[in-house]
Amino acid sequence: MIDDDPGFRKLLLRQIGSWKLPIEVATLSDGYEALLQVERSRPDLMLLDVGLPGIDGLQLLSTLRSHEEFNTMDIVLVSGLDKGDIARKGTLPPGVLVLRKPIPMEQLKGLVQGSIDRK
Repeated sequence: MIDDDPGFRKLLLRQIGSWKLPIEVATLSDGYEALLQVERSRPDLMLLDVGLPGIDGLQLLSTLRSHEEFNTMDIVLVSGLDKGDIARKGTLPPGVLVLRKPIPMEQLKGLVQGSIDRK
């Protein structure tokens, strides 16, 4: 999970922890840190905020998708912006889901469970 808002990260960690799913969750606060960590840990699913310091979420997404080894990673773009605003900032690669803040937690839980089931 990459989001620059510590309160939001804490809320999501609490919510995801309550689901008792067999997952490990890492939280990061900026795009540069995310690039380094993604290379090391190769997550199955990434929640990615659009507005990040350093490398923003769309730049990070573009960088990841330009490397074949990251094309199978499930990525969910999270933002307070609507899809039109995001589209004006840049093009989304195919297969990237957008969830608008506040995140519908049941939908997120379904996405996490789906990612577990596929792996």
